[in-house]
Amino acid sequence: MTPGETLNDVARDEWADPVPAAIKAAKALLELTEVSWAEAGVAAAQALRKRRSDQALLLAVTEAAMDLNAGRTAAALHAMIGRLEDPRWSMDLAYEAARFSSLGILSLGSGTRAVLQAVTEAASPELRTSSRAFRRGLLEYVAPVSLMPAETAECVLLPVVARNNQRLWTTVACARAAQAALTAGRAILPVAHPVSELSPLSRQVFRPAAHIIDLVVQPAG
Repeated sequence: MTPGETLNDVARDEWADPVPAAIKAAKALLELTEVSWAEAGVAAAQALRKRRSDQALLLAVTEAAMDLNAGRTAAALHAMIGRLEDPRWSMDLAYEAARFSSLGILSLGSGTRAVLQAVTEAASPELRTSSRAFRRGLLEYVAPVSLMPAETAECVLLPVVARNNQRLWTTVACARAAQAALTAGRAILPVAHPVSELSPLSRQVFRPAAHIIDLVVQPAG
């Protein structure tokens, strides 16, 4: 598959896991830096940025590819791939989550699963979810699972698609659960890859999907 074909696949697949998709895009753009960057690479990055302005990670990748100089762009993309592939962010969140005796689960996305995997290797918090499907999925972890609203837990793991300081973007359903937890005085732990933090430039062009809304919360702590 050519780099252009890979970028088209990433642009079309709205349901792909954001982190692997961003890594694929970064590697495809990196390959273009070795061929015809100024002629085709920058245009490919700009096209992907325009088509997927709903994806914070892809905005970060394409922002790293705005330089006409192939060498500088290659270095920036190498650094971006390293950041995307670095698993330490989920370990840091797991350390925070392990302080609580119960965790509310709103998603079984890759970020939440990574945090839960690390948490349950060191502790055994009660996992709460109102979804029977999620409950079945949570049974793989060595932890008690309760069919209860996530917002009743001491801390809710909130899946986040983008963030800008304390402003978070998540689904409508997740936002409602987070707001209910905050109203009850419980903690919220945003589950967001560090690369999903919008830069000032990407914040200007970010256009979330219709089912995504924003809210402002303070991290647990």
